[in-house]
Amino acid sequence: MKDENKTKVELIKELKFLREERGKGVFKDITEHKQVEQVIQESENRFRELFNHMSSGVAVYEAKDDGKDFIFRSFNRAAEKIDKVKKKDIIEKSVLKVFPGVKDFGLFKVFQEVYKTGKPQHHPISLYQDQRIAGWRENYVYKLPSGEIVAVYDDITERKKAEEKLQDSEEYLKILFDYAPDAYYINDLKGKFIDGNKVAERLTGYKREELIGKSFLKLKLLSLTDLPKAVKLLANNLRGLPTGPDEFVLNRKDNNKVMVEISTYPVKIKGKTLVLGISRDITERKKMEERERHFKQVLLAIRKVNQLIVQETDPERLIDQTCQILTETLGYYNSWIALLDEGGKVTSTAASGFDDGFTIFEEHLKQGKYPLCIKKAFQEKGAIVIDNVSDSCHDCPLYSGHVGRANLSGRIQHGDKLYGMLSVSIPREYANLEETLKLFIELAGDLGLALYKIALIEEHKQAEEELRLYAAMMDNVAEGVYLVGLDNLIIKWTNERFARMFGYDPGEMVGKHVDIVNAPTERTPAETRISHRGRSKGNREMVRRGQEHQA
Repeated sequence: MKDENKTKVELIKELKFLREERGKGVFKDITEHKQVEQVIQESENRFRELFNHMSSGVAVYEAKDDGKDFIFRSFNRAAEKIDKVKKKDIIEKSVLKVFPGVKDFGLFKVFQEVYKTGKPQHHPISLYQDQRIAGWRENYVYKLPSGEIVAVYDDITERKKAEEKLQDSEEYLKILFDYAPDAYYINDLKGKFIDGNKVAERLTGYKREELIGKSFLKLKLLSLTDLPKAVKLLANNLRGLPTGPDEFVLNRKDNNKVMVEISTYPVKIKGKTLVLGISRDITERKKMEERERHFKQVLLAIRKVNQLIVQETDPERLIDQTCQILTETLGYYNSWIALLDEGGKVTSTAASGFDDGFTIFEEHLKQGKYPLCIKKAFQEKGAIVIDNVSDSCHDCPLYSGHVGRANLSGRIQHGDKLYGMLSVSIPREYANLEETLKLFIELAGDLGLALYKIALIEEHKQAEEELRLYAAMMDNVAEGVYLVGLDNLIIKWTNERFARMFGYDPGEMVGKHVDIVNAPTERTPAETRISHRGRSKGNREMVRRGQEHQA
Protein backbone atom coordinates (compact mmCIF):
# COMPACT_ATOMS: atom_id res chain seq x y z
CA MET A 1 0.00 0.00 0.00
CA LYS A 2 1.35 3.44 -0.89
CA ASP A 3 2.11 5.81 2.00
CA GLU A 4 -0.48 8.30 0.73
CA ASN A 5 -3.22 5.64 0.94
CA LYS A 6 -2.45 4.56 4.48
CA THR A 7 -4.82 5.52 7.24
CA LYS A 8 -3.85 7.75 10.09
CA VAL A 9 -3.92 4.76 12.46
CA GLU A 10 -1.50 2.80 10.23
CA LEU A 11 0.89 5.72 10.03
CA ILE A 12 0.79 6.15 13.79
CA LYS A 13 1.55 2.45 14.34
CA GLU A 14 4.49 2.55 11.93
CA LEU A 15 5.85 5.70 13.57
CA LYS A 16 5.64 4.06 16.99
CA PHE A 17 7.40 0.91 15.67
CA LEU A 18 10.25 2.93 14.16
CA ARG A 19 10.84 4.75 17.41
CA GLU A 20 10.81 1.52 19.40
CA GLU A 21 13.34 -0.02 17.00
CA ARG A 22 15.59 3.01 17.25
CA GLY A 23 15.29 2.88 21.05
CA LYS A 24 16.95 -0.57 21.12
CA GLY A 25 20.32 1.05 20.38
CA VAL A 26 22.36 3.49 22.41
CA PHE A 27 19.33 5.72 22.99
CA LYS A 28 16.94 3.21 24.50
CA ASP A 29 16.94 5.12 27.77
CA ILE A 30 15.75 8.31 26.10
CA THR A 31 12.05 8.91 26.65
CA GLU A 32 11.28 12.08 24.67
CA HIS A 33 9.64 10.06 21.88
CA LYS A 34 6.84 9.00 24.20
CA GLN A 35 5.43 12.51 23.91
CA VAL A 36 4.56 12.18 20.22
CA GLU A 37 2.67 8.98 20.99
CA GLN A 38 0.68 10.93 23.56
CA VAL A 39 -0.06 13.70 21.03
CA ILE A 40 -1.22 11.15 18.48
CA GLN A 41 -3.35 9.37 21.08
CA GLU A 42 -4.96 12.65 22.10
CA SER A 43 -5.76 13.42 18.46
CA GLU A 44 -7.28 9.96 17.99
CA ASN A 45 -9.35 10.40 21.15
CA ARG A 46 -10.77 13.70 19.89
CA PHE A 47 -11.84 12.20 16.58
CA ARG A 48 -13.20 9.11 18.32
CA GLU A 49 -15.31 11.33 20.57
CA LEU A 50 -16.58 13.21 17.51
CA PHE A 51 -17.43 9.88 15.85
CA ASN A 52 -19.30 8.54 18.88
CA HIS A 53 -21.24 11.72 19.63
CA MET A 54 -22.44 12.62 16.14
CA SER A 55 -26.18 12.93 15.87
CA SER A 56 -26.12 11.04 12.58
CA GLY A 57 -25.60 7.30 12.43
CA VAL A 58 -22.21 6.25 11.03
CA ALA A 59 -21.31 2.73 9.90
CA VAL A 60 -17.95 1.65 8.48
CA TYR A 61 -17.81 -1.41 6.22
CA GLU A 62 -15.06 -3.57 4.73
CA ALA A 63 -15.68 -5.03 1.28
CA LYS A 64 -15.44 -8.79 0.84
CA ASP A 65 -15.06 -10.77 -2.39
CA ASP A 66 -14.55 -7.61 -4.43
CA GLY A 67 -17.77 -6.00 -3.24
CA LYS A 68 -20.07 -9.01 -3.20
CA ASP A 69 -20.55 -8.47 0.50
CA PHE A 70 -19.69 -5.88 3.15
CA ILE A 71 -18.95 -6.55 6.81
CA PHE A 72 -19.25 -4.12 9.70
CA ARG A 73 -15.98 -2.62 10.96
CA SER A 74 -17.35 0.16 13.17
CA PHE A 75 -20.71 1.51 14.32
CA ASN A 76 -21.31 4.66 16.37
CA ARG A 77 -23.76 5.24 19.21
CA ALA A 78 -26.29 7.14 17.10
CA ALA A 79 -26.39 4.18 14.70
CA GLU A 80 -27.03 1.80 17.62
CA LYS A 81 -29.96 3.96 18.68
CA ILE A 82 -31.38 4.37 15.17
CA ASP A 83 -31.22 0.67 14.25
CA LYS A 84 -31.86 -0.73 17.75
CA VAL A 85 -28.80 -2.95 17.68
CA LYS A 86 -25.58 -3.16 19.72
CA LYS A 87 -22.21 -2.63 18.09
CA LYS A 88 -20.73 -5.72 19.74
CA ASP A 89 -23.45 -7.88 18.19
CA ILE A 90 -22.78 -6.88 14.57
CA ILE A 91 -19.03 -6.17 14.23
CA GLU A 92 -17.40 -8.51 11.66
CA LYS A 93 -20.85 -9.62 10.46
CA SER A 94 -22.30 -9.23 6.97
CA VAL A 95 -24.63 -6.32 6.30
CA LEU A 96 -26.82 -8.76 4.37
CA LYS A 97 -27.39 -10.79 7.55
CA VAL A 98 -27.81 -7.90 9.95
CA PHE A 99 -30.05 -5.90 7.58
CA PRO A 100 -31.59 -8.43 5.17
CA GLY A 101 -33.66 -5.73 3.46
CA VAL A 102 -30.64 -3.68 2.41
CA LYS A 103 -30.79 -4.79 -1.24
CA ASP A 104 -34.47 -3.98 -1.63
CA PHE A 105 -33.76 -0.70 0.11
CA GLY A 106 -31.30 0.13 -2.71
CA LEU A 107 -28.38 0.93 -0.43
CA PHE A 108 -26.38 -2.23 -1.19
CA LYS A 109 -26.11 -1.23 -4.85
CA VAL A 110 -24.85 2.19 -3.76
CA PHE A 111 -22.19 0.46 -1.61
CA GLN A 112 -20.99 -1.52 -4.63
CA GLU A 113 -20.87 1.52 -6.93
CA VAL A 114 -19.01 3.67 -4.42
CA TYR A 115 -16.56 0.83 -3.70
CA LYS A 116 -15.79 0.36 -7.43
CA THR A 117 -15.72 4.03 -8.51
CA GLY A 118 -14.55 5.75 -5.34
CA LYS A 119 -17.14 8.50 -5.98
CA PRO A 120 -19.43 9.49 -3.06
CA GLN A 121 -23.16 8.93 -3.55
CA HIS A 122 -26.27 10.23 -1.88
CA HIS A 123 -28.99 7.64 -1.30
CA PRO A 124 -32.23 9.64 -1.10
CA ILE A 125 -34.82 9.30 1.61
CA SER A 126 -36.26 5.79 1.39
CA LEU A 127 -38.15 3.35 3.56
CA TYR A 128 -36.11 0.49 4.96
CA GLN A 129 -37.90 -2.52 6.41
CA ASP A 130 -37.30 -6.11 7.39
CA GLN A 131 -38.85 -8.45 9.95
CA ARG A 132 -37.09 -6.67 12.80
CA ILE A 133 -37.25 -2.92 12.09
CA ALA A 134 -38.74 -0.41 9.67
CA GLY A 135 -37.96 3.27 9.18
CA TRP A 136 -37.16 6.06 6.79
CA ARG A 137 -33.48 6.67 6.18
CA GLU A 138 -31.33 9.15 4.25
CA ASN A 139 -27.78 7.97 3.49
CA TYR A 140 -24.56 9.56 2.27
CA VAL A 141 -21.93 6.99 1.25
CA TYR A 142 -18.23 7.54 0.53
CA LYS A 143 -15.00 5.56 0.32
CA LEU A 144 -11.97 5.94 2.59
CA PRO A 145 -8.36 5.78 1.29
CA SER A 146 -8.11 2.44 3.11
CA GLY A 147 -10.80 1.01 0.82
CA GLU A 148 -13.45 0.91 3.56
CA ILE A 149 -16.95 2.22 2.88
CA VAL A 150 -18.61 4.75 5.21
CA ALA A 151 -22.36 5.37 5.41
CA VAL A 152 -23.57 8.48 7.24
CA TYR A 153 -27.30 8.39 7.72
CA ASP A 154 -30.22 9.92 9.56
CA ASP A 155 -33.45 8.43 10.80
CA ILE A 156 -36.24 10.68 9.54
CA THR A 157 -39.03 8.25 10.38
CA GLU A 158 -40.76 10.67 12.73
CA ARG A 159 -40.56 13.44 10.18
CA LYS A 160 -41.98 11.18 7.48
CA LYS A 161 -44.81 10.10 9.72
CA ALA A 162 -45.64 13.72 10.40
CA GLU A 163 -45.46 14.54 6.70
CA GLU A 164 -47.78 11.69 5.80
CA LYS A 165 -50.25 12.72 8.48
CA LEU A 166 -50.33 16.38 7.45
CA GLN A 167 -49.33 16.25 3.80
CA ASP A 168 -52.47 18.10 2.73
CA SER A 169 -51.78 20.99 5.07
CA GLU A 170 -50.25 23.86 3.12
CA GLU A 171 -49.51 25.71 6.34
CA TYR A 172 -47.65 22.71 7.72
CA LEU A 173 -45.59 22.39 4.57
CA LYS A 174 -44.75 26.07 4.75
CA ILE A 175 -43.54 25.65 8.32
CA LEU A 176 -41.40 22.71 7.31
CA PHE A 177 -39.96 24.72 4.45
CA ASP A 178 -39.22 27.81 6.51
CA TYR A 179 -37.72 26.04 9.52
CA ALA A 180 -35.83 23.24 7.79
CA PRO A 181 -32.30 22.81 9.19
CA ASP A 182 -30.77 23.35 5.75
CA ALA A 183 -31.24 26.11 3.19
CA TYR A 184 -34.33 25.28 1.12
CA TYR A 185 -35.15 27.28 -1.99
CA ILE A 186 -37.27 27.02 -5.10
CA ASN A 187 -36.21 28.27 -8.51
CA ASP A 188 -37.50 27.96 -12.06
CA LEU A 189 -35.68 26.17 -14.84
CA LYS A 190 -33.79 29.35 -15.73
CA GLY A 191 -32.29 29.65 -12.26
CA LYS A 192 -34.57 32.47 -11.05
CA PHE A 193 -35.47 32.28 -7.35
CA ILE A 194 -39.14 31.93 -6.46
CA ASP A 195 -38.83 31.31 -2.73
CA GLY A 196 -36.30 30.61 0.01
CA ASN A 197 -36.42 29.73 3.69
CA LYS A 198 -34.81 31.34 6.75
CA VAL A 199 -31.60 29.29 6.52
CA ALA A 200 -31.27 30.33 2.87
CA GLU A 201 -31.35 33.94 4.02
CA ARG A 202 -28.66 33.32 6.64
CA LEU A 203 -26.52 31.30 4.26
CA THR A 204 -26.52 33.82 1.39
CA GLY A 205 -26.79 37.01 3.45
CA TYR A 206 -29.74 38.14 1.32
CA LYS A 207 -33.30 38.69 2.56
CA ARG A 208 -36.00 36.63 0.89
CA GLU A 209 -37.28 39.72 -0.92
CA GLU A 210 -33.81 40.31 -2.37
CA LEU A 211 -33.63 36.74 -3.69
CA ILE A 212 -37.09 36.40 -5.23
CA GLY A 213 -37.19 37.29 -8.91
CA LYS A 214 -33.43 37.25 -9.37
CA SER A 215 -31.24 34.46 -10.73
CA PHE A 216 -28.06 33.13 -9.17
CA LEU A 217 -26.24 34.60 -12.19
CA LYS A 218 -27.42 38.13 -11.48
CA LEU A 219 -26.67 37.84 -7.78
CA LYS A 220 -23.24 36.34 -8.58
CA LEU A 221 -23.76 33.70 -5.93
CA LEU A 222 -21.42 31.29 -7.69
CA SER A 223 -17.85 31.70 -8.86
CA LEU A 224 -17.06 31.70 -12.57
CA THR A 225 -15.42 28.28 -12.25
CA ASP A 226 -18.62 26.80 -10.76
CA LEU A 227 -21.01 28.25 -13.36
CA PRO A 228 -20.59 25.48 -15.99
CA LYS A 229 -21.41 22.87 -13.35
CA ALA A 230 -24.50 24.80 -12.24
CA VAL A 231 -25.73 25.10 -15.84
CA LYS A 232 -25.28 21.35 -16.31
CA LEU A 233 -27.36 20.64 -13.20
CA LEU A 234 -30.16 22.90 -14.46
CA ALA A 235 -30.12 20.97 -17.76
CA ASN A 236 -30.60 17.73 -15.83
CA ASN A 237 -33.49 19.31 -13.90
CA LEU A 238 -35.06 20.29 -17.23
CA ARG A 239 -35.02 16.60 -18.17
CA GLY A 240 -36.74 15.78 -14.89
CA LEU A 241 -33.61 14.45 -13.16
CA PRO A 242 -32.56 15.15 -9.56
CA THR A 243 -28.93 16.10 -8.93
CA GLY A 244 -26.40 16.13 -6.15
CA PRO A 245 -25.14 16.45 -3.68
CA ASP A 246 -22.60 18.66 -5.48
CA GLU A 247 -20.10 20.98 -3.83
CA PHE A 248 -19.99 24.69 -4.64
CA VAL A 249 -18.26 27.79 -3.28
CA LEU A 250 -21.00 30.29 -2.44
CA ASN A 251 -20.34 34.04 -2.59
CA ARG A 252 -22.29 35.71 0.22
CA LYS A 253 -23.66 39.23 0.05
CA ASP A 254 -20.89 40.37 2.45
CA ASN A 255 -18.28 38.88 0.03
CA ASN A 256 -17.36 36.08 2.41
CA LYS A 257 -17.26 32.60 0.94
CA VAL A 258 -18.79 29.39 2.27
CA MET A 259 -18.60 25.81 1.06
CA VAL A 260 -22.01 24.30 0.35
CA GLU A 261 -23.38 20.97 -0.76
CA ILE A 262 -26.40 21.31 -3.04
CA SER A 263 -29.00 18.75 -4.07
CA THR A 264 -31.85 19.58 -6.46
CA TYR A 265 -35.19 17.89 -7.17
CA PRO A 266 -37.61 18.72 -10.03
CA VAL A 267 -41.10 19.20 -8.52
CA LYS A 268 -44.58 20.01 -9.83
CA ILE A 269 -46.31 22.96 -8.16
CA LYS A 270 -49.69 23.94 -9.59
CA GLY A 271 -48.84 22.19 -12.84
CA LYS A 272 -45.55 23.99 -13.32
CA THR A 273 -42.16 22.29 -13.19
CA LEU A 274 -39.90 23.97 -10.66
CA VAL A 275 -36.75 22.96 -8.83
CA LEU A 276 -36.49 22.40 -5.09
CA GLY A 277 -32.92 23.03 -3.97
CA ILE A 278 -31.39 21.99 -0.65
CA SER A 279 -28.11 23.63 0.28
CA ARG A 280 -26.08 22.54 3.30
CA ASP A 281 -23.21 24.55 4.75
CA ILE A 282 -20.23 22.18 4.83
CA THR A 283 -17.56 24.80 5.57
CA GLU A 284 -16.71 23.37 9.00
CA ARG A 285 -16.74 19.82 7.67
CA LYS A 286 -14.33 20.76 4.89
CA LYS A 287 -12.10 22.56 7.38
CA MET A 288 -12.05 19.47 9.56
CA GLU A 289 -11.23 17.27 6.57
CA GLU A 290 -8.44 19.63 5.54
CA ARG A 291 -7.10 19.76 9.08
CA GLU A 292 -7.10 15.96 9.26
CA ARG A 293 -5.33 15.80 5.90
CA HIS A 294 -2.72 18.30 7.10
CA PHE A 295 -1.91 16.39 10.27
CA LYS A 296 -1.78 13.13 8.36
CA GLN A 297 0.81 14.66 6.02
CA VAL A 298 2.82 15.96 8.98
CA LEU A 299 2.76 12.52 10.60
CA LEU A 300 3.82 10.97 7.32
CA ALA A 301 6.74 13.42 7.10
CA ILE A 302 7.82 12.68 10.69
CA ARG A 303 7.71 8.97 9.99
CA LYS A 304 9.91 9.38 6.91
CA VAL A 305 12.35 11.56 8.86
CA ASN A 306 12.62 8.83 11.49
CA GLN A 307 13.31 6.28 8.76
CA LEU A 308 16.08 8.58 7.51
CA ILE A 309 17.50 9.01 11.03
CA VAL A 310 17.95 5.25 11.40
CA GLN A 311 20.17 5.11 8.30
CA GLU A 312 21.90 8.47 7.85
CA THR A 313 25.26 9.21 9.53
CA ASP A 314 26.22 12.40 7.72
CA PRO A 315 24.84 15.64 9.29
CA GLU A 316 24.64 17.61 6.05
CA ARG A 317 22.88 14.84 4.16
CA LEU A 318 20.53 14.42 7.12
CA ILE A 319 19.37 18.04 7.15
CA ASP A 320 19.16 18.28 3.36
CA GLN A 321 16.99 15.17 3.02
CA THR A 322 14.90 16.17 6.04
CA CYS A 323 14.00 19.49 4.40
CA GLN A 324 13.02 17.65 1.21
CA ILE A 325 10.82 15.20 3.16
CA LEU A 326 9.05 17.95 5.11
CA THR A 327 7.88 19.65 1.93
CA GLU A 328 7.36 16.71 -0.42
CA THR A 329 4.57 15.28 1.77
CA LEU A 330 2.88 18.72 1.71
CA GLY A 331 2.79 18.75 5.50
CA TYR A 332 4.77 22.02 5.40
CA TYR A 333 4.98 24.67 2.68
CA ASN A 334 8.73 25.16 3.04
CA SER A 335 11.49 24.43 5.54
CA TRP A 336 15.08 25.25 6.34
CA ILE A 337 17.68 23.98 8.83
CA ALA A 338 20.89 25.62 10.00
CA LEU A 339 23.61 23.74 11.93
CA LEU A 340 25.64 25.64 14.51
CA ASP A 341 29.12 25.24 15.96
CA GLU A 342 30.02 25.44 19.66
CA GLY A 343 30.06 29.24 19.45
CA GLY A 344 26.59 29.45 17.92
CA LYS A 345 27.80 30.29 14.41
CA VAL A 346 26.18 28.74 11.34
CA THR A 347 28.31 26.05 9.71
CA SER A 348 25.91 24.61 7.12
CA THR A 349 22.33 25.01 5.91
CA ALA A 350 19.65 23.16 3.93
CA ALA A 351 16.27 24.29 2.58
CA SER A 352 13.31 23.18 0.50
CA GLY A 353 10.19 24.85 -0.89
CA PHE A 354 11.64 28.31 -1.63
CA ASP A 355 11.50 29.85 -5.08
CA ASP A 356 14.26 32.35 -4.42
CA GLY A 357 15.88 34.35 -1.65
CA PHE A 358 17.48 31.50 0.25
CA THR A 359 21.00 32.15 -1.05
CA ILE A 360 20.88 35.68 0.34
CA PHE A 361 19.30 34.39 3.55
CA GLU A 362 22.07 31.79 3.89
CA GLU A 363 24.72 34.50 3.59
CA HIS A 364 22.95 36.53 6.26
CA LEU A 365 23.00 33.54 8.60
CA LYS A 366 26.71 32.91 8.10
CA GLN A 367 27.37 36.60 8.76
CA GLY A 368 25.44 36.36 12.03
CA LYS A 369 22.48 38.42 10.74
CA TYR A 370 19.71 36.32 12.25
CA PRO A 371 15.99 36.84 11.52
CA LEU A 372 13.46 37.51 14.26
CA CYS A 373 12.40 33.85 14.56
CA ILE A 374 15.98 32.67 15.25
CA LYS A 375 16.70 35.49 17.66
CA LYS A 376 13.67 34.38 19.66
CA ALA A 377 14.69 30.72 19.42
CA PHE A 378 18.09 31.52 20.96
CA GLN A 379 16.25 33.12 23.89
CA GLU A 380 13.30 30.75 24.33
CA LYS A 381 12.80 27.00 24.29
CA GLY A 382 9.92 25.30 22.51
CA ALA A 383 8.22 26.34 19.28
CA ILE A 384 8.44 30.00 18.28
CA VAL A 385 5.26 31.00 16.43
CA ILE A 386 5.06 33.99 14.11
CA ASP A 387 1.50 33.89 12.83
CA ASN A 388 1.63 37.25 11.04
CA VAL A 389 4.75 37.09 8.90
CA SER A 390 3.57 40.05 6.80
CA ASP A 391 3.88 42.40 9.77
CA SER A 392 6.92 40.92 11.52
CA CYS A 393 9.30 39.69 8.80
CA HIS A 394 9.00 42.06 5.83
CA ASP A 395 12.80 42.64 5.78
CA CYS A 396 13.63 38.90 5.71
CA PRO A 397 14.97 37.54 2.36
CA LEU A 398 12.48 34.65 2.72
CA TYR A 399 9.52 36.99 3.19
CA SER A 400 7.88 36.10 -0.14
CA GLY A 401 7.81 32.42 0.81
CA HIS A 402 5.81 33.09 3.96
CA VAL A 403 3.18 35.65 2.93
CA GLY A 404 -0.23 34.56 4.16
CA ARG A 405 1.34 31.76 6.19
CA ALA A 406 2.58 31.23 9.71
CA ASN A 407 6.13 30.34 10.69
CA LEU A 408 7.32 27.86 13.31
CA SER A 409 10.93 27.93 14.46
CA GLY A 410 12.84 26.23 17.24
CA ARG A 411 16.05 24.72 18.50
CA ILE A 412 17.46 21.42 17.34
CA GLN A 413 18.77 20.29 20.68
CA HIS A 414 19.54 17.20 22.71
CA GLY A 415 19.96 17.68 26.44
CA ASP A 416 21.93 20.91 26.89
CA LYS A 417 23.67 20.59 23.53
CA LEU A 418 22.40 22.97 20.80
CA TYR A 419 23.02 21.59 17.30
CA GLY A 420 21.06 24.01 15.14
CA MET A 421 17.73 25.63 14.23
CA LEU A 422 14.66 24.33 12.39
CA SER A 423 12.07 26.53 10.68
CA VAL A 424 8.93 25.64 8.70
CA SER A 425 5.87 27.47 7.35
CA ILE A 426 2.33 26.15 7.70
CA PRO A 427 -1.28 27.29 7.19
CA ARG A 428 -1.95 30.15 9.60
CA GLU A 429 -5.08 28.54 11.06
CA TYR A 430 -3.05 25.60 12.42
CA ALA A 431 -0.12 27.59 13.84
CA ASN A 432 -1.21 27.84 17.48
CA LEU A 433 -2.93 24.48 17.82
CA GLU A 434 -1.51 22.37 20.63
CA GLU A 435 -1.12 19.39 18.32
CA THR A 436 0.85 21.48 15.80
CA LEU A 437 3.27 22.74 18.42
CA LYS A 438 3.85 19.35 20.02
CA LEU A 439 4.52 17.65 16.70
CA PHE A 440 6.98 20.40 15.74
CA ILE A 441 8.82 20.13 19.05
CA GLU A 442 8.99 16.35 18.66
CA LEU A 443 10.36 16.73 15.13
CA ALA A 444 13.09 19.09 16.37
CA GLY A 445 13.82 16.65 19.19
CA ASP A 446 14.13 13.77 16.74
CA LEU A 447 16.70 15.74 14.75
CA GLY A 448 18.58 16.68 17.91
CA LEU A 449 18.72 13.04 18.91
CA ALA A 450 19.94 12.06 15.44
CA LEU A 451 22.72 14.66 15.47
CA TYR A 452 23.71 13.54 18.97
CA LYS A 453 23.94 9.97 17.67
CA ILE A 454 26.05 11.04 14.70
CA ALA A 455 28.38 13.07 16.95
CA LEU A 456 28.69 10.11 19.33
CA ILE A 457 29.60 7.78 16.50
CA GLU A 458 32.19 10.27 15.25
CA GLU A 459 33.67 10.56 18.75
CA HIS A 460 33.95 6.78 18.95
CA LYS A 461 35.71 6.70 15.60
CA GLN A 462 38.17 9.37 16.72
CA ALA A 463 38.81 7.56 20.01
CA GLU A 464 39.43 4.30 18.20
CA GLU A 465 41.83 6.02 15.81
CA GLU A 466 43.71 7.66 18.69
CA LEU A 467 43.97 4.32 20.48
CA ARG A 468 45.24 2.68 17.30
CA LEU A 469 47.93 5.33 16.90
CA TYR A 470 48.83 5.10 20.60
CA ALA A 471 49.12 1.31 20.37
CA ALA A 472 51.32 1.56 17.29
CA MET A 473 53.56 4.01 19.11
CA MET A 474 53.79 1.88 22.26
CA ASP A 475 54.66 -1.22 20.26
CA ASN A 476 57.89 0.48 19.25
CA VAL A 477 59.15 1.50 22.72
CA ALA A 478 61.85 -0.51 24.53
CA GLU A 479 59.91 -0.94 27.78
CA GLY A 480 57.07 -3.30 28.50
CA VAL A 481 53.80 -1.37 28.68
CA TYR A 482 50.36 -2.52 29.74
CA LEU A 483 46.97 -0.98 30.57
CA VAL A 484 44.65 -2.23 33.29
CA GLY A 485 41.19 -1.11 34.45
CA LEU A 486 41.39 0.71 37.79
CA ASP A 487 38.01 -0.68 38.84
CA ASN A 488 38.72 -4.39 38.31
CA LEU A 489 42.49 -4.67 37.51
CA ILE A 490 41.71 -6.51 34.26
CA ILE A 491 44.41 -6.15 31.61
CA LYS A 492 43.04 -4.07 28.71
CA TRP A 493 46.13 -3.96 26.46
CA THR A 494 49.84 -4.76 26.39
CA ASN A 495 52.58 -4.04 23.94
CA GLU A 496 54.43 -6.95 22.45
CA ARG A 497 57.52 -6.47 24.67
CA PHE A 498 55.51 -6.73 27.89
CA ALA A 499 53.80 -9.94 26.72
CA ARG A 500 57.12 -11.51 25.68
CA MET A 501 58.68 -10.58 29.03
CA PHE A 502 56.29 -12.96 30.76
CA GLY A 503 56.16 -15.68 28.14
CA TYR A 504 52.87 -14.74 26.49
CA ASP A 505 51.98 -14.11 22.90
CA PRO A 506 50.76 -10.56 21.94
CA GLY A 507 47.11 -10.22 22.89
CA GLU A 508 47.06 -13.37 25.01
CA MET A 509 47.09 -11.44 28.31
CA VAL A 510 44.14 -9.16 27.40
CA GLY A 511 41.09 -9.85 29.55
CA LYS A 512 43.07 -11.56 32.33
CA HIS A 513 43.54 -10.28 35.88
CA VAL A 514 46.82 -8.52 36.59
CA ASP A 515 47.55 -11.17 39.26
CA ILE A 516 48.81 -13.48 36.49
CA VAL A 517 52.10 -11.53 36.64
CA ASN A 518 52.11 -10.60 40.35
CA ALA A 519 54.23 -12.85 42.59
CA PRO A 520 52.80 -13.91 46.00
CA THR A 521 53.55 -11.25 48.60
CA GLU A 522 52.84 -10.36 52.18
CA ARG A 523 51.76 -6.85 51.17
CA THR A 524 48.15 -5.89 51.70
CA PRO A 525 45.92 -5.51 48.65
CA ALA A 526 46.02 -1.76 49.17
CA GLU A 527 49.81 -1.80 49.04
CA THR A 528 49.99 -3.82 45.83
CA ARG A 529 47.10 -2.10 43.97
CA ILE A 530 48.10 0.16 41.11
CA SER A 531 47.77 3.80 42.08
CA HIS A 532 44.74 5.77 40.87
CA ARG A 533 47.05 7.88 38.80
CA GLY A 534 47.54 4.88 36.59
CA ARG A 535 51.19 4.21 37.50
CA SER A 536 53.15 1.61 39.48
CA LYS A 537 56.64 2.59 40.61
CA GLY A 538 59.60 0.68 42.05
CA ASN A 539 60.60 -2.98 42.07
CA ARG A 540 57.87 -5.58 42.19
CA GLU A 541 57.95 -9.38 42.36
CA MET A 542 56.36 -10.60 39.13
CA VAL A 543 56.00 -14.09 37.71
CA ARG A 544 57.05 -15.23 34.26
CA ARG A 545 55.02 -18.04 32.81
CA GLY A 546 56.58 -21.21 34.30
CA GLN A 547 59.16 -19.44 36.56
CA GLU A 548 59.81 -16.48 38.90
CA HIS A 549 61.06 -13.18 37.54
CA GLN A 550 62.47 -10.10 39.30
CA ALA A 551 61.08 -6.91 37.67
